Amino acid sequence: MSYSGEQRYAEMQLAMGVLGVTDYHILHLELADEATYHSKLDNHPRVELTTLVEAHLLSFQPTILLIPSVTKHQDHSRLHEAALAAARPYFWNGSICVYETDGELDFHPNFYVPLLAAELSTKCEALEAYQTQLAEPPHPVSVQSVQVKAQYRGQNIQEAYAEAFQMLRLRG
Repeated sequence: MSYSGEQRYAEMQLAMGVLGVTDYHILHLELADEATYHSKLDNHPRVELTTLVEAHLLSFQPTILLIPSVTKHQDHSRLHEAALAAARPYFWNGSICVYETDGELDFHPNFYVPLLAAELSTKCEALEAYQTQLAEPPHPVSVQSVQVKAQYRGQNIQEAYAEAFQMLRLRG
């Protein structure tokens, strides 16, 4: 399947609308001349990505940083590495939480958040915005796979559904 970076960007905007997210920033656009969000973070030196994440940590001043797990996808892994470098304790000392995606190579959840059925439904609706990425089950990027994973993670904590995270650093 062939698709453009502009198409992926439009899908992301649609998903953000479903989730009610109005304030977001796409780091990759600072590295490109146009909206070429299309699996190319590995083309940029890690120091460039780390510097961008550092700048946003300084300007936004978050208390928690959520980063993707290390996966088979080069963008997930590249952003994970850059975010960890930027969030080193002597530069930024907030909480760091790794979220589960698909195709994890090294993910060990130790923090779970229960999901209501309505929240899972919204998550699945947001996923459906990514028409270029969806596949039929048992592919991990399918609505059914997301529902099964939420049920499995829920069982880990005696809930109907849950999201799993790997807390790397917790600051209270």
